[in-house]
Parts: sequence; structure tokens; C-alpha cells
Amino acid sequence: MRRVRTAVAVVGAGVALLASTSSSAKQLVVVGSRTLHVAQFVLPAGETMLVEHSFVVHARGRLVVAGTIELAAGARLTLRGGPILISGGIVPTGGNAVDGPPVQIGPEQGKTSVTIDGPVTSDPGQSIVVAAGPGGSITVDAPVTTRDGIDSTASTESGGSAGNIVLEAGPFGKAAKIVVDKAGSLHAGNGGRGFIERTASLNSGGTACNGRRSRRLIADGSSGGNGGSIRIYGKTIVVKGEIDVGAGGTGGSVRGVQAGSAAPGFAGDDLAVTTGGGGDGGSILAPGSPIQTTEFAGRGGDGGSASDLEAGNGGRGCDGGRTTIFVGRPGHNGATGRSPVTQPSAGSVSLKLGGAGGVAVDAEHRGGDGGAVDLHFPLSLEPGRGAGTISITDAYSDGGDGISGCGSRPPTRGGNGGDAGTITVSGIFTSKGLTIADSFNGGDAANGHPPGEPGKGGKAPARLKAAENLSFREGKPGLDCPPTTTTTPGTSAHYSCTGNQVKLFDNTNGQGVNNGGTPPTFSTNGKTYCLQYIQTYHWNGGNGVAPGKLGLKRVSGPPGFDAVAGPFQALASSGQNNAPNVNWYVYPSRTPPAVIDGTYECTDSGATTWSSNKLSGGAGFCIVQGIPAVKQ
Repeated sequence: MRRVRTAVAVVGAGVALLASTSSSAKQLVVVGSRTLHVAQFVLPAGETMLVEHSFVVHARGRLVVAGTIELAAGARLTLRGGPILISGGIVPTGGNAVDGPPVQIGPEQGKTSVTIDGPVTSDPGQSIVVAAGPGGSITVDAPVTTRDGIDSTASTESGGSAGNIVLEAGPFGKAAKIVVDKAGSLHAGNGGRGFIERTASLNSGGTACNGRRSRRLIADGSSGGNGGSIRIYGKTIVVKGEIDVGAGGTGGSVRGVQAGSAAPGFAGDDLAVTTGGGGDGGSILAPGSPIQTTEFAGRGGDGGSASDLEAGNGGRGCDGGRTTIFVGRPGHNGATGRSPVTQPSAGSVSLKLGGAGGVAVDAEHRGGDGGAVDLHFPLSLEPGRGAGTISITDAYSDGGDGISGCGSRPPTRGGNGGDAGTITVSGIFTSKGLTIADSFNGGDAANGHPPGEPGKGGKAPARLKAAENLSFREGKPGLDCPPTTTTTPGTSAHYSCTGNQVKLFDNTNGQGVNNGGTPPTFSTNGKTYCLQYIQTYHWNGGNGVAPGKLGLKRVSGPPGFDAVAGPFQALASSGQNNAPNVNWYVYPSRTPPAVIDGTYECTDSGATTWSSNKLSGGAGFCIVQGIPAVKQ
């Protein structure tokens, strides 16, 4: 072999011989774009040629690739000659070109034959076109493969489509004979997956409360790419090897977008989601050949799903956020070919914990309403395609509870519970696996004199209500206030209670809680009060606990007042999500009254389950109310 310093040289008899610059350096690089017109073209065995941009060969005679041609991402390769033999290979370098120019192998003139004895592989999105003359033949005795489309990396981009494999006699022509031998195969790639979104953009225009609007969270998945097709145009077609047509890529899903709970006075954040449609499967096109009906067409991609999502829960006294979801359709199967063994399905929906109305601010106002849920599935599905499923659990779109009026003296009417949200569903979904559990329930009415009214259960199509599991129910009714608790008079007995009831202390907040609160302290700020009401909180993981005793312990202050108030046996009421025995409360009025003045600790016999959090400084939640006291 002659050693030359140029990448391409014409060596004797008009043969273009590609040679390395030394016996140890075996890679040749085609720099820039090159077009070569030669009598014959040979890439010897053991040689590797890297095409970085574009390489076009026109050989009047034979064209042989006994070595390896490597294609950089997006590179163009066109080989024209006759006859053509690929015994080495044509392979990509591992880049990720999208929709690059096809690899073209075809005749320069006459009844040219093409033989592929070495692997030919293209980059994602890049097709492979092999052509013979109208009277020529194509023989495939090695794998011919288009790689899978690229998975999307942004919600604004669909998954990449795979390239096609085309065997023909020039544009729209038929070769005399096309053979895919036992060692040969045609594998068209699958479409890339649509983008999976796990975050949301924040926009204005959400649900309103007290003249203020919450935010609107928007999250979208993109569509899947199309699978590659295989097209064979020959008068005689013989297939002994494998043929695989590409499947469509799965539509992009939206996962784990959770708005959480709103601050007091704000409605829950709305949630708007659109999942991506599945890509279409590739077809097998071979007119006049039985493989067009015996080989499997590419399966369409599944539609993207919306899973583990939460619209925002309303702050105190405000409505929950609205949930709107458009579910991706499944892709079409290949237009020709045998129907795939499994059929694509539309996306599914999974919601939990969100969209609930907030607990009422006080006994004069009702709890917030649950947010509406609107689900939009594909309006039509091809026969055999799977429909989407629905799963909504864990107090989704429940109404908020009312607040007790029994803490006032005299007691006032109990607060009303908020109404549950409604749910509407359009399009096709399946009842198999349909789950709606402990959701769309009205808020509980509070105790009072008289008790409040419970919130209404959510409205839903009959098909959904048929699957209910402790859902779509009216809230629990309230009870009349219990009789006043009395105790033995203490040293502060000679006082009268006049004026309106006021809140002396409240360290509760709407954040998540832990067990094991410590006693909080508060001061009456030099004023004297008749103790009217004490309330503590025992969430205990949603299980509550049977009520114990509550009271106050005097830390400091002027002389003449009792060292303790109580302890008094508490009553209990349920809280959010109908959790039992979470609100412990007492009405410690007595004759003469329990009078306090100074600094006090809240005492609670259930310290191990007393709820607290970081915002309360680890102190157990406690509310104390009183009426101004005047010494007689």
C-alpha cells in the first residue's frame, strides 16, 4: 500500500485509494465538505475514515467499503457507484444528531447491485436509504439499524423521531430483487420519550379569597417521537432475517408537582397540567409482499400520565385550588403491518391530599370550599387502545371544617363546614381500577348553640360516584355546647366577669406538626380575666387520642390568685380529614369564676401527643380565652 499524506488520493488505474499516513495511524479524517468524482472507490480493510461534515462519492465503477466509515453527529454520507459492496461498516461515533441528512447508498448508473455484508447504523433521527438500479438487486447480509430517537430534555420539545430504512430502486422505483438473508436484519429505531416534567411555572390568576388571588401552577409534558418505518420496494422480496419496526415514544408525564398549603387568608394554588401524547409507531411497507401483513407494525407510544399531583390546600377560611388536567392520547400504530401484540394506552391521573378548603377563621365564618377538579381524557380512541385510569385519594377537594362557638359566653352558633369541590370528566376513561377514596367530602360542622351546618358533599357523574369509597359525603353535624364545668372556689373568688370574650393566647399555625410539645407560657399583661376556654391540639399522625385534662399553672404575678386553674377534664372534637379526638377543649367557668392575672403555662396531661412544630418553638399548640374580670 502506498503511503500518502492526503486523506484521499487517486492511485493508478483511476482507483481512489484511502490510505493512512503511517502503518500505525489507521484513521483518516475528511475535513469540511468533500465531493469526490472517481473511476472507482475503495476503502481498504483495516482502515477507518471519519466524516465530520459531508462526504459525497461518485464512482463510475465499483465502490467498495472494506474498512469502516465513522460518521460524526449530523454528518452527511452519500455513496454512488456500481456495483457497491459494504463489507466493513458504516457507524456513528456516538453523537446525538436529530433529523440529520440520510445515509444514501445507491447507483451511479445502470443496473447496479448493492451488497451489504457489514453493519450500517445511523444516528438518532437519521434515515438509511439503499437504492439499486431498476434491474439491479439489493442483498442485506448484516444488520442495518437506525438508532432510537432522542428523549426530550425540555417541555417545549417533543421526543426525537427515529430514522427510516428504505430499500428501493431510486426514487419511487422497484429493484428487481431484494434479499434480507439469515445473517441480515432491518431494525428501525423507536421514537424518543417526551419530556417528563417535575416542576411547574408560577403564574397569577388563581382562585380568589378576600380579594386576593392565589397563584396558578402550570406543568406540561411533551409528545413522544415517532418510530422508524421500513419501506421495501422490489419486484421480488425475500426476507429470511429479522425485521423490527420502531415503536412510538411514550408521551411526557408530569410527576410530583405539589402546591402544598396556602398561607392564612389565601386560597390554595390552582394546578394546570397537560401531558404529552404518544408518538406514532412505524409502518412496514412492502407492496406486493406478504411481509406487509405478516410482520408487526410499530406500536404507538403510551400517552403521558399525571401522577402524585396536588393542587394547593386553602389557608384558613379560604377555598382549595382548582385542578385542571389534559391527559395525553396514545400514539397510532403503524399504518400497515400486523397489529402489535400489546396496544398503547392513554395517560392516567393520580391525585392526593390537595385542593381542600381551609378550616374556618372563626365561628362567624364557614370553612373554605374544596377546589373543583376537571379532567380531560382523549375524546376518542382507536379500537383496542387502552383508556386512562383515575385515582383520587386522601381528602382531595374536601371542604374545610367550621370553628366551635362554644368558647364564647354565652355560647354562639357553631361555624358551618365548607362544601366539597365538584369533579367533571370528559373523554374516555376506564372504570377498571377507578379509585376515589376519602375525597370530595363536605367539611364538618362545629359545635355551638345552636350547632353549625355541615358542608355538602361534592358533585360528580354517576359513573364516578359508583366507585366512591367514603367520598362525596356531607360533613359531620355539630353538637350543642356541653354544660359548664364547675370547680371549688379559690382565693380569686370575689370577681365579676363583664365585657366581651377575648383571645389571650394562641400559638397555633398551619404548618406540619410533631408530637411531644412543651408547655407554652403567656402573660395577661397586667390585666385580670375570668378564664373561659382552653384548647390544645393532638394530631398524633391523624389518629388523635382520647382527651385528658387541661389547665393553667401560674408562673409569676401579683399575689392573691390561685396557683393553678384546673386541671379540667377535656372534651374532644375531630379535625381535618375527620381525624378523631384531635381538638381537646374545656370551658372552665365556675361560680365564683377562675380568675387569672400574671404569667401562666398551659398544662396538658397528654404531653406525649401534644402537637408542636418549629414555628411554635417546640411548644404545644394552645389557645386561651377570657372575659375581663372586675373585683367586687
